[in-house]
Amino acid sequence: MTIYKTNKICTDFQTSKKLKKLGFAVNTIFVYFKKELKVYTKSCHLTQEEINKLIAAYTLEQILKMLPKIIKQKECTLSLRFKLHEAEGESYIEYSNPYFNKYKYRTDIIADENLATTAARLLIKLIEEKK
Repeated sequence: MTIYKTNKICTDFQTSKKLKKLGFAVNTIFVYFKKELKVYTKSCHLTQEEINKLIAAYTLEQILKMLPKIIKQKECTLSLRFKLHEAEGESYIEYSNPYFNKYKYRTDIIADENLATTAARLLIKLIEEKK
């Protein structure tokens, strides 16, 4: 059985904090408690005050479920796609349409950043633009 380190599969602390500030909330067992990533269950016996201070951390799967598969624009529809070609020096997640380059939401993948955090940064960009 493979055991993964949660910091390799969950959004980082700063990104998770920003998602919470924007009101993003999905049920997850991964949380930051005093800036440390933990698995939260009801048997943790935290006070309500401590529970309110928890910051949810999300996996790539949870973020992808929240990202729209398509975004409708005036002239076109944008589709979510990943490009992970590190050999070419480019790796990113973006919404794009091959015929309308002016409509594009792109988030580059940063070295040593997991894909959950990268996808979350794209989600944050979309949420902030709607406000």
